[in-house]
Parts: sequence; C-alpha cells; structure tokens
Amino acid sequence: MPINAIAIVAAVVTMAGAAVQLQGVRDLRATKAGYERLIRATEAIPDGQAVVTDVWWYPAVTASVLFQHQSVVVNVPETGTVTALLASPGMTARSAMVFVTDADGPSSETAQALEQAGWREVSRQRVALWRDIDFVGFAHPAEGLQADADAAAQALPHDVGMPTPHRIQELRPE
Repeated sequence: MPINAIAIVAAVVTMAGAAVQLQGVRDLRATKAGYERLIRATEAIPDGQAVVTDVWWYPAVTASVLFQHQSVVVNVPETGTVTALLASPGMTARSAMVFVTDADGPSSETAQALEQAGWREVSRQRVALWRDIDFVGFAHPAEGLQADADAAAQALPHDVGMPTPHRIQELRPE
C-alpha cells in the first residue's frame, strides 16, 4: 500500500474521531444544561414543601438540593403507591405538595387517587430535558391551611434562589 494512501486513511480516521468527540462534547453540554434547569426548578420549591415523584431517577439527579425537602419516590416496591402515601400520617397533615412527573403524567390512576383524596392541581411548569419533566403543584384546601395552598401555587421555579437547608426527612407510607 502506498504511503499516500496510508496518510489519507489516517487523516480520514483522525477527522472522523474528532467529529465523534465534538458531537459527544456537545451532547454532554446539552445534558448538563438540562440537569441544571432541573436542579434550579427543585431549588425553587418553597422550603417545607413535600416533593413526591414517580420519576425513578429524579432523586439521584437532584440529590444536591433535594435533601432540603421531604421527598419520596412513589410507585416503586420500597415505597408503595400514591394511594398508600396519601393515607400516610406524613401526608394527611399537609395541605400542599409538588408532584414531579414526566410530561405524560401523572398517570390516570395517580390523578384519580389525588382527586379522591381531595388534592387539586394549582400549578404546573415543564422543564425540558431529553424527557420533559413537569413540576405539578397540588393543594388540599379541605385542610383549611390557605397559606400552604398558596405556597403550592408558588412552588414552581420562578425565583431560583438557594433555600436554607432542612434536616433530612422522608415521607413513607405506614
């Protein structure tokens, strides 16, 4: 094989490798920017608000700020269903929460359970990622705590200031 052919093949392979690397860096930058938006949205949830999610990877991605809120992942074997959670003492005393779900959710079963338990949707904001994530504020006005219901309506990321840390607590069904 002539030297010119080897040089051409080497140049093509090198350029192809550089193109793949460049695309990888672009993808990584876009992914990190999306996760940063998710973290900012989580930071904007008012202090003391419970965060309920059916997105299994959400706590891992937002662990740096999620610890500041009571939180639970539902619809997994370790924690049970939304119905079980809503009946737990940790939720029956609440009048506001934020439900983090994918853009197709909450599922019809979850929505029905929330409605039957007296929760109503008061706000919704979408964070665009590779899979859109919705932050849905819910209020339970039957509890009569209007301040918490107002907080749920404001629980979406408008101001992304750093909230003060709270001790780690979990909401788990009994």
